[in-house]
Amino acid sequence: MSSSSGLAVPARLAKELRDLVQHRNARGSEFDSDGISLSPVSPSDLSLWRAELLGAPQTPYANGRFAIRINVPRQYPHSPPKLTFITKICHPNVHFKTGEICLDILKCVAPDTPILTSHLDQKGKWIISEVEARLL
Repeated sequence: MSSSSGLAVPARLAKELRDLVQHRNARGSEFDSDGISLSPVSPSDLSLWRAELLGAPQTPYANGRFAIRINVPRQYPHSPPKLTFITKICHPNVHFKTGEICLDILKCVAPDTPILTSHLDQKGKWIISEVEARLL
């Protein structure tokens, strides 16, 4: 197997795929016990994956299904994969427009990126607003 760049996929990633398939077959379900489904988009290119998450019960996400695109860099496992929500989701760590997971610890937030906050109003409607100033 090779990535789209023509470089060999790290043996570790190929092993992780084998373990995933073995676990899925033993479980007899597409989703694991945490409600996560994971697979490469193409078996011949392990640099692009798709995950699907089931919304956790008793949360605003209950009964939801959320798709995520996972781009695995050539430097994996020394550099983390980049995850982007395909499904629109309102969450403080997800960029509302692009679906990019934005945590300062992942260094994906540019200094001029607006910070959004959200809350439920009295009628149960989600209100999304931009925070005026960033605390440093």
